[in-house]
Amino acid sequence: MGDAAGNHIVEINVAPDEAVDIHLIAERKYGHGSIAFRHVRILSMKGDEVIEDGTVVIADGRINLAGIRTR
Repeated sequence: MGDAAGNHIVEINVAPDEAVDIHLIAERKYGHGSIAFRHVRILSMKGDEVIEDGTVVIADGRINLAGIRTR
């Protein structure tokens, strides 16, 4: 089954409290290139540490750098 955009749609009717195993393989899509977000507040994974006025660089869909802004 498909829609106008060529996506495949599968409908499954599931009764309440019924478990259904779904195995899905889908193409991974993400942007290519780099983008930098400057002057951002970064909530780190180190306890309650917060970096004010930081920079985050994303390259090819992954965080490449996150830290304190340099001049």
